[in-house]
Amino acid sequence: MRFGKILSIVALSTLGATFAFQSQTADAHRTSSSLTTMIWVEADQSFEITHRLHLHDVQQALRNVIADPSTTVFDIKGQAELILYMAGTFMAESPQGPIILDPIGAEVEGDYVYVYQEARLKALPTAVSITDLTFHDIYSEQENQVNLEYKNQVTSVVFNASENTAKVVKLTKKP
Repeated sequence: MRFGKILSIVALSTLGATFAFQSQTADAHRTSSSLTTMIWVEADQSFEITHRLHLHDVQQALRNVIADPSTTVFDIKGQAELILYMAGTFMAESPQGPIILDPIGAEVEGDYVYVYQEARLKALPTAVSITDLTFHDIYSEQENQVNLEYKNQVTSVVFNASENTAKVVKLTKKP
């Protein structure tokens, strides 16, 4: 009899813990974030830039801040609005001056929106100063990671919504 009571207590406490965990998970808030990759392509003397944004964040931003409430990233107008927004919030500069980022396009794939840019240069700069303010004006918890890749070496910098300053990634030519 005593063994049965112990099993009942264990079962009830496990059930209670499961409900408590589920309610905490349901209340959890996903942090808004983005991932940008800048890859130096030696053959083209260019950076290929890909911004990966969460679809939900993009849709909310387009409808509430960037454009009018009927705008969606699934149509060309919404993608154009997003590309223009990205041009004003993601910037790169070399010691010689601003790096011109040409828009290539945007696409939706699953839960993500990809925005593509390209920067053609005469030569690899010795350093790149990066500023990524994407969605900092919209989401207070926004965090943006930028991975700069050159010769199979990746250097990462992270920007959160409280930072408005550029971060410098030094590049060295390897044999």
